[in-house]
Amino acid sequence: MELLTKLLNDFKSSAKRIETLPIYRVDDELEEYERYINGVPEFEFEKNN
Repeated sequence: MELLTKLLNDFKSSAKRIETLPIYRVDDELEEYERYINGVPEFEFEKNN
């Protein structure tokens, strides 16, 4: 615990917080995500939009 306290006190750079969730779902991105999962090349997706 002493080491962690020292590391946090000596921190001189920026940090980012990452939030982990059991499920990530963004309804506006669902169609694009399904195309990606199914291997549709990005250029085909762009032609259809």
